[in-house]
Amino acid sequence: DHYLFYSVAKEQGIALAYLDVPLWSSLNITEVFAKSFRPYVVSEESLSIGDKSYLNSGYRMSNIPSSLRDVSWIQPDLADQRSSGSAQGFLSFSVDRDVIAFVAHDDRFERRPAWLMDWNDTDESIKVSGPGGKQSLSVFAKSFDSGHVALGGNVAIDEASPPDQRLMYLVAIKERK
Repeated sequence: DHYLFYSVAKEQGIALAYLDVPLWSSLNITEVFAKSFRPYVVSEESLSIGDKSYLNSGYRMSNIPSSLRDVSWIQPDLADQRSSGSAQGFLSFSVDRDVIAFVAHDDRFERRPAWLMDWNDTDESIKVSGPGGKQSLSVFAKSFDSGHVALGGNVAIDEASPPDQRLMYLVAIKERK
């Protein structure tokens, strides 16, 4: 909690104000890099219903589990929906403290990529609505220490080429306490 004390009435009184400024302790996510060289952006706003899900599409967040509301997130490029690669091979970023990373992966894939297999299934999902209708993405979680975080591609390496209608995974990050 943060409070501000200040003088009032020509220094004849003192006042107290509670400051609700989450930016003072906000998570710092830097060095975001996708192997595709497409832009991925750390959203300036925390994850919220109505947010544009992808940088380059009309999809919007239509349902977010309460555990993921108001957390930091990386807005991906939908064009990477057919990406593949191991856990060290596709998307990476750095964090300034210990975190829990969440990956929301399109339920229409036959299998999750191998790198996502050791993540915990939260039994929650994010729903997005857009040109392809309403889609559900299952949410998986994993803890990471501060520093470099690397994620793999969206598609299981040995899976047949999926249709373009599959969505790229979404990434949310919150401080591990």
